[in-house]
Amino acid sequence: MTDQGDPNLHEEYNEDLPYIDGKVDFRQHHGCCRDFYCLILFFAAIGGAIALFVIGFSKDQAHYLYAPINSKSEFCGRKENTTRATYDNTNFPNLISGLAIRLNFNLSDPLNTTIEAEKCEICVKDCPAAETCVCSNGTITPDSNLVSCATLPNETACIYVPFKTISVLDRCIPSGEGVLPEIAGMENMFTSAMSDLRNGWWLILVAAGVCLVLSFLWVCCVSCCGKCIVWSTLVLGTLVLLAIGGFALYYGIKRNKEADAWTSTKNPDETSAIVFMVIGGILLLAALILLFIMCGLHRSINLAFALIKEGASVLKSQMCMVFVPIVYIVLFVVGAVLVVVALVYYVSSRTEIAKGSRYVQWDVVTVLCIVLLILLFFWNIYFFLGMKTATVAGSTASWYFAYDKKDDTPRFPIARSVMILVCHHLGSVAVGSFLIAFIQTLRTILLYLEKKMKESTHTAARYVLACLQCCLKCWKCILQYITERAYIWMGISGSGFFRSARDAIALLLRHPATTFILDGVTTFIVTFGSLVVTALSVFVMVLIMRPDFFSDSFEVKIPIYHWWLIAVISGIVSFVFSTIILGVYDTMIDTVFLCYLKDEEIADHKGALYTIYARPQLKKHMNRAARRGDKRRERIERIRKEKEEEDEEDRKWNKGGDDDGEEEME
Repeated sequence: MTDQGDPNLHEEYNEDLPYIDGKVDFRQHHGCCRDFYCLILFFAAIGGAIALFVIGFSKDQAHYLYAPINSKSEFCGRKENTTRATYDNTNFPNLISGLAIRLNFNLSDPLNTTIEAEKCEICVKDCPAAETCVCSNGTITPDSNLVSCATLPNETACIYVPFKTISVLDRCIPSGEGVLPEIAGMENMFTSAMSDLRNGWWLILVAAGVCLVLSFLWVCCVSCCGKCIVWSTLVLGTLVLLAIGGFALYYGIKRNKEADAWTSTKNPDETSAIVFMVIGGILLLAALILLFIMCGLHRSINLAFALIKEGASVLKSQMCMVFVPIVYIVLFVVGAVLVVVALVYYVSSRTEIAKGSRYVQWDVVTVLCIVLLILLFFWNIYFFLGMKTATVAGSTASWYFAYDKKDDTPRFPIARSVMILVCHHLGSVAVGSFLIAFIQTLRTILLYLEKKMKESTHTAARYVLACLQCCLKCWKCILQYITERAYIWMGISGSGFFRSARDAIALLLRHPATTFILDGVTTFIVTFGSLVVTALSVFVMVLIMRPDFFSDSFEVKIPIYHWWLIAVISGIVSFVFSTIILGVYDTMIDTVFLCYLKDEEIADHKGALYTIYARPQLKKHMNRAARRGDKRRERIERIRKEKEEEDEEDRKWNKGGDDDGEEEME
């Protein structure tokens, strides 16, 4: 175990970190619940959503949004006895739609007979068979044709059904023989696809397990070989850019000279030559930028890989951390379902039925309530995402600020981080998530307005909306970056949201090169890793389902026809799981980076009075002042030990002298 030095020395000079008995204890550094006002607003918004749900549920009109409606504005499969209408369609749950043909005879001129067609929707007990005439009075005539089903203007409207129909969500749709080949093929494919999903659902779970294993293997591979992979990629990319850019520039200059030799006027050959020269210049400029990064920022690149390796060590020591996002995703799904249910019930309470159509009674109160529910939906999403980031950051910070990673680290770091988050920082998470949710709500409103403006002739208004959408997208990305760093800094310093955001961004701005390199490298590792893990998971699934693709000696033993459907779903599940796991790894790397910067700056400021927490592979990247301070600390500790040994010898000598004196007196 590394020598901790004098605890009193730490408590006297290191007010930046919370020390108890010479160890960092984050429980004593967070104070009361931060940004409590925003947490109250969050719970108030949830209370408002519950109130809107109660209002909508009291009217019991949820079926207004999904139940089928006939041409008489009556719901199929329901009974109603209100001031709006009185009917009983309990025995007629299905809706058939079609065109009702009417013949308009002119008695003075029988040859001048007109035919009219109108849309008609009728509630029926069972979906009709092929060549059936269905009338709105409930009459069903089999073995009919289009002519026999036509009616006069004053008669009951009837629909001629040429195909067999089946019920899907209480709507009769064409099915079976006589249907268009495209519709029949879609029906058969849907049926067989559902059968394949019933038979192959376990393969999707296997894909998730394979993805989990491959994600850990990718983290181990990156911690061991990531430096070689990225350096090789940079060198090869630079050489390729230099080769292609040099060839394009040479070819463009050659074509330009040939064009000048033949004519003095501008021609297509000269234009293409200029294009080649521009492309070559851009590629050579990109190659020079990469060369500058490799030569001028090689120390930052090496530090980035040391931080990535340290993040892998954190993940290996806290394997259960990968399940933290799953818990928060479950909580998010529960909250999202509650908000959606409240939205459905409230909108249904403001919905009216007229002429066989639904429409919402829009007013200021309705619009504000719907906007509130949309805001709460996004707030719920980013709130639990923020809790995930804060939990991972708090657990990682407790691992970093421990001299001995085995003995000084808390026994249950994840549970301890969750406890600190719930007791002290839920309000701060509510602040950051509200800011992002507010921007996302504005983007949703603008998206709705853009959809409405597509049919308008106001081109300028559409361009303005597009520009606002782009600006809000940029603001959202900036806020997400700031809030994630603020959540991480909260786990380190224990301060509120706005102070954490200010301190974290200020710290990163003092080290712009390393921040830029680390963000770029981690983004490459996470994105490329997710794609690699997904591809390998899909390959394993295809190998299990269709081994005959790889060797004729194998037989297909799994009864799945649409194997590609299982492969696609497995790929989606694998990509989501790998993104979640590698996202946790990314958060750990960012947390280690901020802890490293804080550790380095305190070492710069305190010098010999501070013990650096970074392990040797990170400590060697610290600046000279930090390393010099560490050496001074070791020299002071050595001198202190020597002095203690001398004092101990003096005490023994004095004790021995006292004993001799007593003997002489006796």
